[in-house]
Parts: sequence; C-alpha cells; structure tokens
Amino acid sequence: MFENGMLTWIDEQLSILLDFPVPQDLIEYILGIENARDLEDYLKTLLDFNNPNHRRFLTELIRRRQTGTHRLGEGRSSVPS
Repeated sequence: MFENGMLTWIDEQLSILLDFPVPQDLIEYILGIENARDLEDYLKTLLDFNNPNHRRFLTELIRRRQTGTHRLGEGRSSVPS
C-alpha cells in the first residue's frame, strides 16, 4: 500500500491542477488503479492533457508508483503553481 506521502502529494498536486480540494475517496480510487494505461485513461476524464502541467502530473505519478519514490518529502512538487 502507498504511504501517506503519496496520498499527500496527489492531494496537493490535483488540488492545484483542478483548482479545488480533491476528495480523499478520489485519491484512493486513483491509487487503486493498477496499471499505467488504465490510470492514464481515467485521468484523461479529469485533466486536460493539452496542458503540459496536467501531462507532467501523470508522468510523475506513474514514475513515483513504479519506483516507489512516494515517501513524504521526496520531490515535493513537480507541478509549478
């Protein structure tokens, strides 16, 4: 299971990108998606992939899930405010 750092990172980044607080159940749903293709397909329903910041979020999320670099404090933000 993912650590609180990953939950916090997704919460912070999606809240910035979507410009509203993201519900905890949405974050948990995103974390429950097992493969990158399904994750991308789902996030395309939430994000505008014509926006480079939105694409960057997906890329970073997949990278963090694959490498396990989701511990609190690592790479605090990949999406500029």
